[in-house]
Amino acid sequence: VAAVNADGTGAYTSGQSATPFGAVTQFKVTMSGGTTALSAADKTAGDAFAVRVTAQDDDGLTNTDYTGDVSLTSNSFSGTVTASIASGGLVDSISVTPTVAGASRTISASAGSVTSANASGNFTVTPAEAAAVGVTTEPVGGAPGGVLATQPVVAVIDDYGNTVAGSSASVVASIASGSNGTLGGTTTVTASSGVATFTDLTLDGDQGETYTLSFASGDLTSATSASL
Repeated sequence: VAAVNADGTGAYTSGQSATPFGAVTQFKVTMSGGTTALSAADKTAGDAFAVRVTAQDDDGLTNTDYTGDVSLTSNSFSGTVTASIASGGLVDSISVTPTVAGASRTISASAGSVTSANASGNFTVTPAEAAAVGVTTEPVGGAPGGVLATQPVVAVIDDYGNTVAGSSASVVASIASGSNGTLGGTTTVTASSGVATFTDLTLDGDQGETYTLSFASGDLTSATSASL
């Protein structure tokens, strides 16, 4: 039986025990096909990539006798991905699809009593292309004809709800529903780091009438506010 170091180099010599590796105490998640860290290149939300899962002892040696299912969870995707190690202490080509953008994304691996909370090391997931706008701070009405008590904040987002920080799109506010209403103030705002913050919107209309606001930006899917 042969054991290898975490970097793939051999660690067994003829004078050693037939099983130089110890019991499995951790799992390592790397890019599929080798030992390249996930941090070597940014990932993009919605784009699948393949990983390798390796069963290791305390010294980082691969336990080549290990077989079994390993559960992968992450702060970059929802749910659990199962990696089945059939032989050799490792399995390749496990597909994962990140959907949550941000730095310090990690993949954890566990099986039985063995849990590696950060088996992958930190990596970065960038947002996908802008697809829609979303209301992140709902508007709250003020006095008739006066400025809104709470001004809306709208983000340019991808298909997974991630703010596209590189966007400087213009977001236009208008009345989506409600009779005889007039929306005033600065109704077109340019997003900064993907976020459009309205500051002086006013709403005048019939007393007792309920209104909603619409936010649009070019071809992106629009958003409608809660009632105010």
